[in-house]
Amino acid sequence: MVKTIEDFLPLRNQLLDLFFNISRFMPSPEVVKSVHSLFERLIPFCEPGRNTSSYTEGQFDNFRFFAYELLLYFVAIMVREERFNELGDFLKKDYYSDSLLGFGQYDSPIVDYTFFFSDFKSLEYRNRRLSLNRASLLADLIKEREESSFVSHRDLVQADVILYIRSIVKQHKGGLSSHWYPINIIYYANSISCRFEAFLKARNLSYFDKIKVLFLVESKEQLLAPGLHESLLREIRLPGVIFGKLDIFTFSNIGDWATVDM
Repeated sequence: MVKTIEDFLPLRNQLLDLFFNISRFMPSPEVVKSVHSLFERLIPFCEPGRNTSSYTEGQFDNFRFFAYELLLYFVAIMVREERFNELGDFLKKDYYSDSLLGFGQYDSPIVDYTFFFSDFKSLEYRNRRLSLNRASLLADLIKEREESSFVSHRDLVQADVILYIRSIVKQHKGGLSSHWYPINIIYYANSISCRFEAFLKARNLSYFDKIKVLFLVESKEQLLAPGLHESLLREIRLPGVIFGKLDIFTFSNIGDWATVDM
């Protein structure tokens, strides 16, 4: 799998250049819809199809990693360029693929963006087989492959957390959503303060009013609603981290959001 992922790197970099140009120069609804269609077309490569007679666990992890990494970068780039409305429209669109009705865990051909997160069993197996003793080979790969001058690893981790918070809010509202696990935060889990630009800027009410569309809320108070607040405070267990767990509410500085009006 790792060799195949490396082979995807030139194509990935071409798509990152495209994402950057879209975010800077042509973030129209039509163009963003085309990006959504790109991800939709990747779905059949990420799961065994209905005509697949047999497969091995993790067999499709290379394509799923490719799609997962692209999604992180697209979200990170759009957030950096403050294309919040366009990104909000992108994230709220579900994906359709009748290939999901084959093998696998899906009883519907409709999924949302959380489809692209996976346990990546082949990476877990590689970690054990080679006695690498890494907390997460997935997080390691994302960090090692960060080569973009316009997106930092911190931007990618921030995107990961945004996707996690959105999935929690969507589940709380009863929407179609599976689980998104922000594994990339393991590199910042021992930080004693928030280090992420968008979360720090969200202290300003005007900035929060722009970015809130990503979290499916109209006000900060909705993030403090019973049930949702507790879900955001619930500690996430992290492999290979000194303290072992953290809560996203504190990690993302949500308590300070929308507190400065200037």
